[in-house]
Amino acid sequence: MIVVFAAIILVVLIQILLFLTLFKLWLQAKLSGADVKFAELIGMRLRKTDAKTIVFCRIAAVQGGLSLTVRDLESHCLAGGNITNTVKALILARKKGVDLCWKDATTMDLDGRDVLKDVQSTVGKNDIEES
Repeated sequence: MIVVFAAIILVVLIQILLFLTLFKLWLQAKLSGADVKFAELIGMRLRKTDAKTIVFCRIAAVQGGLSLTVRDLESHCLAGGNITNTVKALILARKKGVDLCWKDATTMDLDGRDVLKDVQSTVGKNDIEES
């Protein structure tokens, strides 16, 4: 009886820790204005995607003026893409006036190109031309 009770307590404690981890991510997103639904976080956990990276990229995207959804980010992550570099590239492209959309950026990334370096080199060329 004691072993069963201890096992139940252990399971409950693990669930509480998982909830607190997800709650922290949810709260960070909420306070940053990059709403992420708690159900989306649970779904990420079940699909074994890196929820922390996705939430941080969503926050960066929103703060950078991009309208990327959690689904966009998670889909690219599940496809094997580098969402951090892709989001950084899109933010840089937007700031520098380079025409780059999410679809093109993810395609470049999944083709094995470093989309951030590509945008940086394009921005460098544009800066030289403007001088």
